[in-house]
Amino acid sequence: AASAAAAAAPPAPPSEPPPPRTLVPPRKAQLPLLQPSVGVKIPAVRRAAADPISIFAQENGLDEGAEMKLREQPHHVQQLAMSEGPLTGRNPNAVLISRLRRLVDFGAPQGGGPGAGQEPDLIDEFARQNGIDAQATQTLREAPERVIRKVIEEGPITGRNPSAVLLSRLRRVQQS
Repeated sequence: AASAAAAAAPPAPPSEPPPPRTLVPPRKAQLPLLQPSVGVKIPAVRRAAADPISIFAQENGLDEGAEMKLREQPHHVQQLAMSEGPLTGRNPNAVLISRLRRLVDFGAPQGGGPGAGQEPDLIDEFARQNGIDAQATQTLREAPERVIRKVIEEGPITGRNPSAVLLSRLRRVQQS
């Protein structure tokens, strides 16, 4: 009889699953770290207000290695590298390293204004003599020293658009 009563009773409605629990992280985890632990990297966004090198690195998308290379240079080389303007090109890190190498190899002036006690800048002179625009001149500046020398050693630039001819020459020398 007990089994007949159990069979006649309507089945119990399916139980609904409990509502999902939402975990709220503690308030402390929501605050940014002000003083990171040893080994924790500070994002560039928080360092930006610290100094001009951090600002330059952030604006140009430099990685930590390139930023450290800039920091390792004497103050006057840092200032000259940053004063040349934005790092243009596909790889801003490589452009900065090339710029630093050029400044160190050609001997950045120690003081007394730009070019104090030095010969005129060969790149500027070459650009002026050949009617090269500022953008093409900057591209030449950012090339490795050996490429710059080869491009200049090829002599005067001829053609209707000297800047385009220079960039073509630059690509050819870089590929060789």
